[in-house]
Amino acid sequence: MNTSELLNYAKKHNVEFTLDGPDIVINAPDGELTDGLLAHFKKNKPSLVKLIEAIQRACDGLSITPEQFRSLISEEDCKLIAEGKFEDHVLRAYAKSFAEGIASGRIKLFKEAI
Repeated sequence: MNTSELLNYAKKHNVEFTLDGPDIVINAPDGELTDGLLAHFKKNKPSLVKLIEAIQRACDGLSITPEQFRSLISEEDCKLIAEGKFEDHVLRAYAKSFAEGIASGRIKLFKEAI
């Protein structure tokens, strides 16, 4: 599974991940975190760390969490971010726009899939 496929799987199966220092912390529903999935996280760790760090920088000081930001962008954008193809100021502009949209009610966040 490549990074894009892993991100797609994680989104569809409510598998969330964050950074704790150099470690990726995975929060998954019961039965989802198999040895195979864990192996894919380990294989894709460098690109996932780049993705998480870039999104954290973009959201720093804004009223949007990195998890909310990541839920609003496509898997393709996540892949491009992980590859370093978005500059920080562009990501920051997206994060700011999303934060303003959430605050004004123009963007709704859903915990459960509809």
